[in-house]
Amino acid sequence: MFTTSGTLKLDDIQAFIDALETETGIQRGRYTLSITTEIRTEGSVDGLPLASEFTPSIEFDISNLEVVLKQGSADGEPALNPSKSQL
Repeated sequence: MFTTSGTLKLDDIQAFIDALETETGIQRGRYTLSITTEIRTEGSVDGLPLASEFTPSIEFDISNLEVVLKQGSADGEPALNPSKSQL
């Protein structure tokens, strides 16, 4: 098992949004933040090669007042329990 973690700095995200709105002259008030991981596995089983890729993402609605987790994706995948089946 491999585990990793990181810190998402909301001040940096807000600064990016502020710069974007200043540059374009458009203020939307609500944005979507999508965090996507890329998972690759390679190996062999009984001498046969095995490779797989999985790119789950998690999305948040962002406004000036709050950051809210979206409840799942358009394809029905649960927001906090993504999975991939292999045959």
